[in-house]
Amino acid sequence: MVSQTGVEPELATGARTSMGGDLRQGSAVLGLKAVGVMLALAIVAGSGSADAGWRDTVKGLRIGVVGSDNPEAAVRRIKPFAEFLEKKLQIGVETVVLRTFNAVIEAQSDGRIDIATHSASTYIAARAHCGCVEAVAVPRAEDGTTQFYGIALTRKTDDVTDLSELNGRTVAIGDRRATAAYRVPAATLGQQGETISGFFGKTETYDNHVAGIEALMARRVDAVFTWSSLVGDLAAGYSRGPLRRAVQEGRIKMSDVDIAWKSLPIPHGPVTIRADLPEDLKVELERRILNLFDKDADAYFALEPWFGFGLERPDAEVFTAFASLMGFPEPAVSDPDDQSSEPAAVSSQSEAGLGLRDTVGASD
Repeated sequence: MVSQTGVEPELATGARTSMGGDLRQGSAVLGLKAVGVMLALAIVAGSGSADAGWRDTVKGLRIGVVGSDNPEAAVRRIKPFAEFLEKKLQIGVETVVLRTFNAVIEAQSDGRIDIATHSASTYIAARAHCGCVEAVAVPRAEDGTTQFYGIALTRKTDDVTDLSELNGRTVAIGDRRATAAYRVPAATLGQQGETISGFFGKTETYDNHVAGIEALMARRVDAVFTWSSLVGDLAAGYSRGPLRRAVQEGRIKMSDVDIAWKSLPIPHGPVTIRADLPEDLKVELERRILNLFDKDADAYFALEPWFGFGLERPDAEVFTAFASLMGFPEPAVSDPDDQSSEPAAVSSQSEAGLGLRDTVGASD
């Protein structure tokens, strides 16, 4: 039977919907997914020999759902996935509502949470913090991609084709939570010893991506930072993103604009498991999760409400490059018998780089 517990006050900051809190230093923030369901799975271990199968040692599973605004609704949303696990694994599954995301990372680090859906930013934060999580699946968009790019869009007539040419100019940016439209450009400039406020002459913050594109075409700004898949038909604005929407709505023609800069790939948020779970359980969970779309649509959309086209194994190199850009170090490999080992620290500078909009949807 799928059981429900109350909100755990000490498990704190929301995965795909909430932001705020402090991961010991600095403000932790998170990637967003639709209504803010963020999953975490904890394992309750029993007695048994070291070489016994996971069924001999694991006595129950816990799924955590971040949904502090409406815990009951969050539990209802994740119920199909909880029931899927219970049925397929033949083990009791308990659902716990989590308030925030900071303590989700802490709970993963402490071994209380063992599977979680993250944004790309929260995953690299968790990985840097404890080195204890593995990404096992990333969702596919309709075009088959599992990543997107931050871009700087300029007017073709201005002949600006490089980020350096925007020095001292007026640009439109997203708010500080926006991954492609603020945090990734800021990180890119940071690698050059620059800041957004110091590099650009003036910045204007827009409420949505299309509004920023409109400001560009109205000549109120010289460039707009936004996102795109950068695959598919160029004339149509590529396969997805604000450019495609603007073209479809007749606001721009791609022949009127240039892409002056593009970022490294920004991956979709992964499903992760703890690295120290029993190996046979990790194999079982990975297989079930990767095949979820074909096996149980209701369970799939409970786990992944935004991208309805299946899951695939993540590209580790893409995540490593993204982590490096955002200032998160590779996790140190510690000796499990060394009780003095500490998790990799998340600096306040890096932590400030986390935000709400890693996951992009059709409405962006």
